[in-house]
Amino acid sequence: MEDAGTAESHIHNHQEVIWNRWLDNFQGDFDNYSQVMEDRANGMLPNEGGGHENFHCTLVPLSKTSRLAAFYFDGNPERIFRFRYYELTFPPAAEGRSSSSSGDDDDSSIIEMKLYTLHPELERLLRSKSDEPLQWPSLYNSFQVKEEGGEDKIQYLPNCEIAWSLRMDPVEHSYAKSVAVGDKDGIHAVMVYGEAIVDSTIIPGMKIRILDQLSLYRDTFYINDRGLDPETGDYIYGNQAGVPYRLERVSRMISSNGKEREVVREDLKWTMGPKWRSQDEYEMKIKGIGGPSSKMNQTPKKS
Repeated sequence: MEDAGTAESHIHNHQEVIWNRWLDNFQGDFDNYSQVMEDRANGMLPNEGGGHENFHCTLVPLSKTSRLAAFYFDGNPERIFRFRYYELTFPPAAEGRSSSSSGDDDDSSIIEMKLYTLHPELERLLRSKSDEPLQWPSLYNSFQVKEEGGEDKIQYLPNCEIAWSLRMDPVEHSYAKSVAVGDKDGIHAVMVYGEAIVDSTIIPGMKIRILDQLSLYRDTFYINDRGLDPETGDYIYGNQAGVPYRLERVSRMISSNGKEREVVREDLKWTMGPKWRSQDEYEMKIKGIGGPSSKMNQTPKKS
């Protein structure tokens, strides 16, 4: 039996591993174009068809523990449907939390991530440079809220915390069983409180029930994000077949005379925006998945 000191050391060692993997890999660009191509080859469209929309995630470090995140459709950064600010923290006491995020040594060895929305004016400012994410940190840091007593630069999203762990939940992360054997360097996340009810940032007055699981590897990011109508249970967004979005790494953020994006997938760099492709290439890529995702998905009401 482990004594208290050994158990505490065990937990701290796991937290350090999780922390370092998050710092190393929760940054850069990811895109699920390859997954969408597979869907279309199998006749699968979004929504009831069980297929996925093509979307892209850009994660820009603000500091060692914070990230700006943008999500957009069809390789077009002008179509950002979600901006978020993420902050990594050590977890407080586990009172009132999901059983999936606490309970045994592995589950107790977690790092938490808090989620925030952005001030509307700040979000508009970042959108004006949507295809230049390396400028976002300076824009964020220099932004000042004009109205006295108004909203802060970022707004905390209550009960949306994410718990990162080395452990895969056998139910919530069942999709991770398909990851190639040998890729043992992942970290996995569940919602600390199991779910959350939030206000839609797209449709005033709409409530959305959020469910989310994540798995992050060096070059692959699984996002199982669903939004449901709290009353009817109908899907508002997310994959209706329960298959996570499988985003593959396109770039890494590196430091060499300042921040740079190092492309690691030449075949996917076109997804980073117009500066990374020709118009002919873009049209060919979108035609290859049957057209823009928004035209296939009639309910893209992202929170």
